[in-house]
Amino acid sequence: MQSGRIHEGSHMPWGVFPRMNDVKLKALYRYLQTEPAVAKKIEKTVYAPGDKLPQ
Repeated sequence: MQSGRIHEGSHMPWGVFPRMNDVKLKALYRYLQTEPAVAKKIEKTVYAPGDKLPQ
């Protein structure tokens, strides 16, 4: 998780993850596992410059 590609235009704070140590990454993973799944279908997550964002 501490290396990989950059997702330009993404709303996720990808730049933070390479600076996190293994303990913090594991804690984040464990926390996310406790959250219930989202029932909403997600159509698109990456938008190109100029794409209209959903409201």
